[in-house]
Amino acid sequence: RPSWVPRVGVPPMASSPESQALLEPLQTEGGGDTKAVEEEHGASAFQFQSSAGCCSGGWGTDWSWTAEATTDMMHTFLLSCYCVPKDKSELYDVQCVKWNPLYWVLWVLSYFCIITGKWTHELVCQGGKVREDETRLEYEVRVQWIYMTDGPIMLSILLDFYNLIYYAQAGKLGNNNKTLALIISFFVNGGYLLGNIFFFNAMRNRKPTGVKCAISANFAFATVLSVALVLAFIERNISWSWSDANIIASMFLRLLVVLFILASCVVYFDLWGAYDNGVDDRLSSLSTCLPITLVTILTTVFIILAFMTDSSDVWDAVA
Repeated sequence: RPSWVPRVGVPPMASSPESQALLEPLQTEGGGDTKAVEEEHGASAFQFQSSAGCCSGGWGTDWSWTAEATTDMMHTFLLSCYCVPKDKSELYDVQCVKWNPLYWVLWVLSYFCIITGKWTHELVCQGGKVREDETRLEYEVRVQWIYMTDGPIMLSILLDFYNLIYYAQAGKLGNNNKTLALIISFFVNGGYLLGNIFFFNAMRNRKPTGVKCAISANFAFATVLSVALVLAFIERNISWSWSDANIIASMFLRLLVVLFILASCVVYFDLWGAYDNGVDDRLSSLSTCLPITLVTILTTVFIILAFMTDSSDVWDAVA
């Protein structure tokens, strides 16, 4: 089977009905059983699906698409709450959601992360569905985890570029801690972004080796960042006083980011065996594994360098 021919059927990796539903194609054309998926995820489950390929149909449509995708994500995350209805269209009929300021703060933040992440992946032709037969699980991984994290990551990279220009003009680049901190920040942020780009491509081409390699790299990355965060907290000698309130708040936000990445790995593991029936020749596997492995190793090495450097600038960059 050529790689561009869609595979018919669902990979036999899921044991529960819920897992099987996640692997059903989210499409209204081509003979897919859309009724069952609509009953599982709501009647509007297909309204926010971007088309596969480079773009999503125009930058102007991104605003409304992101609003729908953000609401869908919030509904998915809140389904475990007893007061949240299964049908997404009834979400705002619940008073504890409709008038909850915390919900809307999280909604706005999520909207910002998703739309910036989508624009980031538009640059590498990953602004739409992974394929025309994108499954619900692939959609959630793409939008709720990859886009959600890569938006802030790209903004952090842009901030690094700004600092690079600022340090260069101020004559502060050289053999010093600020330069080392900037290099580490580039590798940490760039490594994670490149890893997600490879991950997206592996899902698009149904490459089992690429998907498993990307999932493993994400887990290793989250583990290393967790260790770095703990060591940074210890190295900074933070006192629980108002004088260190800003540092404590910053550490708490960084902890949330690390926990978010670890949580994404739990979702990614559902894709572990989803493409085992796919074609993955030796050369393709090697070309997929080498870049992801190299990025993971380089990122880990630069974080280890921070362990050996007693500098608040470096610990700030890593944490």
